[in-house]
Amino acid sequence: MVDKKIIQLDTIREQLKQARDIKELEQVDVVEAVAKTMDVIGDSVNDLNTHILVLSDVIALLSNGYSEQKAIIGELVERVDKLEYKIAKQTNW
Repeated sequence: MVDKKIIQLDTIREQLKQARDIKELEQVDVVEAVAKTMDVIGDSVNDLNTHILVLSDVIALLSNGYSEQKAIIGELVERVDKLEYKIAKQTNW
């Protein structure tokens, strides 16, 4: 099960990296939605499914022709990396 979550996180990270190519913001609402979403994402592995769903929503917003600042996308990628690290750390215990 943990391996499946890591694979899902890898997929999300790749999609977020691809979203970095989008350069122009078409709607201000997307910025607000992404910012609110980022507040929802915590550092707890307990709600990993929630994190994956939230990140998937952000990816959907970005891939629908909207874009976001590279800093926000980069932060989302970092958060996925941190979650992945925590999962890996837990499996070693």
